[in-house]
Amino acid sequence: MKYFIPVCLFIFLAYTTAYAQEKITIEQHKHGIIQSFFGPGDDEFVCYNRVHRNFFSGIFILVAALGVVIYGRYRIKRSMSEQLQAKNIIIEEKNKDITDSIQYAKRIQRVLMAPDAYLAKHVPDHFVLYKPKDIVSGDFYWATHADNKFYLCTADCTGHGVPGAFMSLLSISILNDVVVKKKIMRPDLILNQAREDIIKMLNPDGSKEEGKDGMDAVLCAFDFNNMKLQCAASNNPIWIIRKKEAEETGTLIEIKPDKFPVGMYMSEIKPFTNQEVTLEKGDTIYTFSDGFVDQLGGADGKKFKTNKFRQLMLSVYNQSMEDQKRTLDSTIEQWKGNLEQIDDILIVGVRI
Repeated sequence: MKYFIPVCLFIFLAYTTAYAQEKITIEQHKHGIIQSFFGPGDDEFVCYNRVHRNFFSGIFILVAALGVVIYGRYRIKRSMSEQLQAKNIIIEEKNKDITDSIQYAKRIQRVLMAPDAYLAKHVPDHFVLYKPKDIVSGDFYWATHADNKFYLCTADCTGHGVPGAFMSLLSISILNDVVVKKKIMRPDLILNQAREDIIKMLNPDGSKEEGKDGMDAVLCAFDFNNMKLQCAASNNPIWIIRKKEAEETGTLIEIKPDKFPVGMYMSEIKPFTNQEVTLEKGDTIYTFSDGFVDQLGGADGKKFKTNKFRQLMLSVYNQSMEDQKRTLDSTIEQWKGNLEQIDDILIVGVRI
């Protein structure tokens, strides 16, 4: 682009010179191109009269003006490109700083959730399928051992990504405080107290317009000595798949949840329901968030849905826990295909 004007001028002069050389006679040859253009115009030896000269002068001025405009636009575009490059470098640096910070937050979040070694110690036959939508997640799983029971919570906080992760850290802190410090041991009472604490923290002035965030949670208290399961659930159910010796397939027992969150609720706040189930050896208990069933995919880009998820769990529950995890992971990845993951995914399985 920077050689455009010199090239145009060179072509123009070469063309006019060639044209002049073709028209000028031997006598007129003693006049140069400068004299031909800028002579008085009435000399018989001048090859161009005034009309021709003005015509070519106009073309020259037009080409020169056009060259100036094009060169000016080139300078502007080059300046804008340099500015854009500089801004892109700044954005990339800031993006790297933000990503590095979120990666560090991810490590903190994972440390506060139940470590794999801790789960393996108390429930040796288990799996956790944990697939955050972003680097950090609004879904979390929490566990502790107290009062000869093993407590396991699977929760889905409001939002995902960084906002959801903040809510998960707050919720984990509250659960630790309620169970470990306040010594509240019954699942329904734990969720009642956790809800009260979440509302107070997010809505200290009592405004109804604020503090509506919270979590959907399933809290299980396993009493392995007496083969009992106490539980309380908010919005998400608990599934127990039990196989009878005379049956080829398992039977899915669903413990239905209370249909309100652990947090602010539009209608009257009700206490959570405590439910108790007698466990049998070989029972497999599943708790999960709604990310798996809500994932879009398949040929029509629709949700996976609960019925399909139910059939999937009944088809895999007899596999080893590690194989179940792999099957669930590959199934949702194939279902999703090239579509974006729309929410955090969390499934926890425990075999008695």
